[in-house]
Amino acid sequence: MPEKTASAEPVMTTKNKTMSPIGDLLKRSWETVKLSWKKLLVLSLIMYGVFLVFGLVVGVSAIGLFAGAIAGGGLTATAIASGIVMVIVAVIFAMIVGTIFGTGLTLAVAEAKQNPTIGSLLGRGFKLFVPVFVTSLISLFFVLGGTLLLVIPGIVIAILISFSMYEVILGESRYLGAIQKSIKIVTQNFGELFVRILVVLGLAIGLGIVDAVFRAGFGQSPVATGLYSLVYMVVQVMFSWFTIAYHVELYKEAKSATDFSKQSSMIWIWIVSILGYVLSFFIFQAAASMLTKLDLPRLLEKEWQSILNQSSDPNSVIDESSLPAGNVDQLLDQYGADMTDEEKQLFKQMMEQTTQSSAQDQTTVTPDSQL
Repeated sequence: MPEKTASAEPVMTTKNKTMSPIGDLLKRSWETVKLSWKKLLVLSLIMYGVFLVFGLVVGVSAIGLFAGAIAGGGLTATAIASGIVMVIVAVIFAMIVGTIFGTGLTLAVAEAKQNPTIGSLLGRGFKLFVPVFVTSLISLFFVLGGTLLLVIPGIVIAILISFSMYEVILGESRYLGAIQKSIKIVTQNFGELFVRILVVLGLAIGLGIVDAVFRAGFGQSPVATGLYSLVYMVVQVMFSWFTIAYHVELYKEAKSATDFSKQSSMIWIWIVSILGYVLSFFIFQAAASMLTKLDLPRLLEKEWQSILNQSSDPNSVIDESSLPAGNVDQLLDQYGADMTDEEKQLFKQMMEQTTQSSAQDQTTVTPDSQL
């Protein structure tokens, strides 16, 4: 028997087809969601459950940490350092879980007809974690560098490498190879991809407008608002599934219409990204130099000392003539529109105490001051 070989990507010298009409693409994406919704639901529930449990653990730990620190006399350097470590751990955990389950969701819609098991989807999510995560970091390096160089280059780079993750998950490419293929796919099909991306973007904007209209219509009804929020949350989750399916279908079609034998270069992306970081470094250095010359700590100390001197000066009093004839009710009419009745009553009591204290100070005058 002939030895089986891994299915390799066909090398195309010309485009073998054009992309499907937008209506067909939308229909296929929805059919994919209907085929895979059970897998998508289970994966989503597991992911949210993991985040919920981890969030509760971190939240309880943080409350205990800071409550103990405050009870002991205030936040110490150890407590602050522990809080920073907890934040870093939470971010790393969220990135790991998000990457694994995001890969599983992508595979669930891409292989909807094969009906993969939840275990196999999560297993491949773990297996692909390193290449997906590293490719994401490389992509972030390019996009951030381009953004630092006057923003627009970063947007262009983000568009060009937008299919990198799909190449890693579905195309078995890795790292710079996945980014290189994404650039070829996008550049050779840019016009058709741009229009189709605008369609799903328009759907997202339309969904947001509908949400705003409905929320305005419900007004202050807590029951109606709560029920609507629940329904809208379900709609958002389903729309996120549809978006994944739409982009997977879009990636497959664009890839099949791409001639990978054509050469493309990433040199300009490297140059633009590095220039962005170099420019940011020099700007940071210049700003630090200016702050050093200004002697900011000394200026802040001087300003603070001035405030202390004013507060300790017995001759520095409030110009009561600037107040509306000392009328507390008039003050509340002008500035207390957002205050509750309890806050207004408390304010009146404070003003009365202040007025009484001021009157006592004025009647208690030494003989020397009368001369």
